[in-house]
Formats: sequence, structure tokens, C-alpha cells
Amino acid sequence: MDARFALLLGALQRADQGEPTGLASFLQDLPEVGSLPSPWETWTLIGLVRHRQRQLWVAEIIKTRLHGSGAELSALAAFGHPEGVPQSGNVPGLPEWEYYFHGRGCCITHKVDGDAIDVDFWDDTGEYFDTFFYKNYLESLRKPEPPEQRLRDLHPSARTVTIAIADLIAARMLNPRRGASPTRSA
Repeated sequence: MDARFALLLGALQRADQGEPTGLASFLQDLPEVGSLPSPWETWTLIGLVRHRQRQLWVAEIIKTRLHGSGAELSALAAFGHPEGVPQSGNVPGLPEWEYYFHGRGCCITHKVDGDAIDVDFWDDTGEYFDTFFYKNYLESLRKPEPPEQRLRDLHPSARTVTIAIADLIAARMLNPRRGASPTRSA
């Protein structure tokens, strides 16, 4: 692991331990100025960690509500769409969400807020993210939560997220999917 990220993770763990006993010692224990990853890398990593949970949620919706399989989507692409389920429609039991199956993936979109979580399946999980889909997700947010708003504020265009992702891959904080372009999937 890149030393900058080891320092960042250590600082985050200390911050999670509750209120410090003394402000002076807390400030002295902070990493040196310039020793942490850039804000662009840090907030992109935070955003991707949060997005992983969303992607796993999409995989769960496909399995439990749409009676599909990530493994079948991965292996068969469009031929792996759940039998008897239309290509698009409302998510059963979640009326504010709609789905759209495409190729080896599925996009779940919130009808009111516009949040679009798109996942391609390369195995039976929703683990791998696609940079293009992630940029589209950020652009789809009408009411971003604070981490995503900070990420959008730092990046003048969602295209620059690609640079931060490439930097995270170079720092070995993300593992690209075997055979994938580093700027496409990780």
C-alpha cells in the first residue's frame, strides 16, 4: 500500500476512536502537511467505497426482486436477463425505483431524485465498477450527499474523475479487473 494512503487510513482510524483527550497531542499526531493523498484521490476513494455498497445493493435487487443472476448476466450478457421479466420496468416492492437490463448489466434509477446506479457483471457480484458508469452516477445526482457533493466540487467535470481513478490504481488502492482498461473498470 502506498505510504500516503497508509497515513490516511491511520488518521481516519484515530478519528473514529472518539473525542481526543487533548487537542495539542491530537494535532501533533496528525500527518505532516503534504504527506497525505491529494483531495482528489481521497474523495474519489471515499466516493468509490460508498458506491461499492450501492452496486452490491443493485446485485441484491436483481437476485431478490427481479429473480436474475449476476453470474448469468456475466456469462450470457443479454441472453442472461431473467426469463419472464421485461427488459425495463418498476422494481417490485420499490415503487420509487425502476430498472433497465442492458447487455451484461442493469441500471437502477430513482424516479424522483434521478440517481442512476448502473452495474455490469463480470462474475456473480456487483464488485467491479465501471468508470463511465460511476461518472454518470455522479452526474445523475440531483441532491448529492456531502461526500458526493465534495467530489463534484473538486472535479470541474466528471471526466477528471478518470484521472483520480488512474492515480488510485497506480497507488494500488484499486485493483483493476483482469483484462480491463485501467480507466474503464476496477
